[in-house]
Amino acid sequence: MTTPGATPVVYIHRRDCGATTGYSYNVTIYSTDRELGSGSGNVFVGTVAEGDESDITVEWIEKKTLLISLRGDWKAFHETTEYEGFSIKFRRR
Repeated sequence: MTTPGATPVVYIHRRDCGATTGYSYNVTIYSTDRELGSGSGNVFVGTVAEGDESDITVEWIEKKTLLISLRGDWKAFHETTEYEGFSIKFRRR
């Protein structure tokens, strides 16, 4: 998803960390002039209980403000409210 009038994009992706751990879900902001995977950009990293009815969505609510909506019982390992001039807001439902 691209922000209106700017170059960064947001990716929601799932990582498999091995047989003894569950999946982690990341929300990452990347600049379109940077190669995917170069630099962190992670603004949220978390997990949910297996079988939980969970959902994660993102939405640009202003030019420089990203809203991350989390439905379900999320455990956050990393959560930031600012990244490279962007404001990050969270809504738990």
